[in-house]
Amino acid sequence: DVVPVSPGVLTLAHSGTPSDEITYLPGLVKQPSFKHYSGYLQASGTKQLHFWLLESQSSPPHDPLVLWLSGGPGCSSLYALLMQNGPFRIQDDGFSLEYNDYSWNKEANVLYLESPAGVGFSYSDDQNYTTNDDEVAEDNYLALQDFFKRYPYYKSHNFFITGSSYAGFYVPMLALKVMQDSDIKFQGIAVGNGLSSIPLNGNSIVYFAYYHGLIGDDLWTDLTQSCCPSNNSINAHSCNFYNNTNPDCATAMEQVSHVIKDIGLNRYNLFANCSGGIPPHSAGLGFDGQKYVTYDVDPPVFHKYYFGQKRRMILKDIPSHKLKAQIPCINTSAITTYLNNPYVRQSLHIPENITSWEVCSSAVLQHYTFQYDTMKSQYDQIIMAFVSSWTHTHTHTHTHTHTHTHTMSCTQIRGTLKSSQPHPEIISTTLQEQIQRRAWLFNDGKDQIAGFVKEYQNFAFLTVKGAGHMVPMDKPNAAFTMINNFLKKRPF
Repeated sequence: DVVPVSPGVLTLAHSGTPSDEITYLPGLVKQPSFKHYSGYLQASGTKQLHFWLLESQSSPPHDPLVLWLSGGPGCSSLYALLMQNGPFRIQDDGFSLEYNDYSWNKEANVLYLESPAGVGFSYSDDQNYTTNDDEVAEDNYLALQDFFKRYPYYKSHNFFITGSSYAGFYVPMLALKVMQDSDIKFQGIAVGNGLSSIPLNGNSIVYFAYYHGLIGDDLWTDLTQSCCPSNNSINAHSCNFYNNTNPDCATAMEQVSHVIKDIGLNRYNLFANCSGGIPPHSAGLGFDGQKYVTYDVDPPVFHKYYFGQKRRMILKDIPSHKLKAQIPCINTSAITTYLNNPYVRQSLHIPENITSWEVCSSAVLQHYTFQYDTMKSQYDQIIMAFVSSWTHTHTHTHTHTHTHTHTMSCTQIRGTLKSSQPHPEIISTTLQEQIQRRAWLFNDGKDQIAGFVKEYQNFAFLTVKGAGHMVPMDKPNAAFTMINNFLKKRPF
């Protein structure tokens, strides 16, 4: 909209693309006071990535723009919007929505992007969903460029990239592209429970399992004798659980994989129940009467071994239209019902020919190529750029990562708070420690300990006490406090 400011002067008001605006969202007793938009952004070729933009509930023209990317790879960011950190929380009936008091759009404009094509409502006209890390980064950047063309006033906003899980790869790879774009006021990244090193994650998860009593002393002895040099289980860096060529180590690791993935533990929140009970499945597969269901939606922690490769081969032999990807032990029936309601799809401007929404895409999962084992180089480049920016211009572009205490998914940054520097397999850059390890707080009427934090120059690492993998779902108040402090560049 064009608004007169003074005689002879015109400016653009803070208003979205009218064709994208959601004027009525089913399931709400009262429609929101803030504006929100749903539509498509152009990526490479014929790919169209679906977005849902929620304006800030405080000051849309002045509050930052935050991009959220969910991981998988192949899982939808709408799960975060409707189940974790968005303004609406889907209820068990699969239709009703309630407002979330700790929504991240309370003081930020939040853009949820379903990526890559094939995830959620995102699609490609050629229906080719074979992709890889580099291609996803490029498509996310192209979609972001298209967003700023459609919503040009956001170019003046501070911009942050956030995400969780496999977004530990998505976020830094996109950040490196955005850093080169002078038209974007890029301010930093926040990664929650992010996978940043597949080998380190593969090693860490075994220690996690042992120290949480999931595997016994006999199996631990077998592991240390066959996977660790000199039978040394003391030094976490000495054992190679991830891709050890010793057949005895592989045999022991198969037992670890079985405990973690197959017996019914909720690996996204160890101390929570498995929704729906222990799922009956073999080799990570089930059957719901219509489709095969794979519960193996995690990154390739165990894929180096024969039993992991066998699972991948089984998945590749099943046609995509006969396969469904399901997050194990997490109830997604309500959100799936809601987003496939024709009235909801119409409100979100989803074309009628787009197939049913699913929380994770089996097509993407089947055909994804993991090109990188670690994001160490990417994180080093980002942090060095931020430190240089701070040193020379005194801007406060910064990086923030947080983790959980009760999840077996993406465990590799554990232990960072115990040392003076981040884990060298994640970040090799020597950072200046500014604040020693301490508790950080949130307020629920009284101050409470949210977890622990270490802060370096333009880098912060936090834990969230008692949370599983989906931190904003398990600890919404703490997560809201954390992201607000980050966006406002306040100490934690």
